[in-house]
Amino acid sequence: MVAAALTAGGCATLRPGLAAGSATAAASAAAAAALDPVGVYTLTMSSETMVSRGTMEIQGEPGAYLGRVSVGGIAGRVVVVEPGEGHMSVQVEVDGGLMVLRLAGDGAFLSGNWILGRRRGAVVAERRAQGGPVSTGRSLRPPHSDQDPS
Repeated sequence: MVAAALTAGGCATLRPGLAAGSATAAASAAAAAALDPVGVYTLTMSSETMVSRGTMEIQGEPGAYLGRVSVGGIAGRVVVVEPGEGHMSVQVEVDGGLMVLRLAGDGAFLSGNWILGRRRGAVVAERRAQGGPVSTGRSLRPPHSDQDPS
């Protein structure tokens, strides 16, 4: 009865088909649908006066993510990662305070904004591919007609 009252009041939401006593199952399902933030990302951060490129690395597991960010002249330690369905928030401890990245996307390509004190701007994060073929340094394209094909 209490669960029904909470649901009707908008304080809790249960997924259809789940019994009122299985709120834990609903929380587990939501965590499973959350974006997996683990990986190495290429970052591009911009503001009115600058564009900087760098990297962000996130390791760990839900509730215990760690990592680092290095972009432009800013380097810091990832202290909080809050993934959600199609988005994540990352807090980075840097010399100038706490930088917050708010990103949304499909996991491979994320975009959003960053805030560090009074400074703010846009950010794009592209997850780097894990593994894959190693380059041999040779092009797979055919040579130009004026080049020797051998």
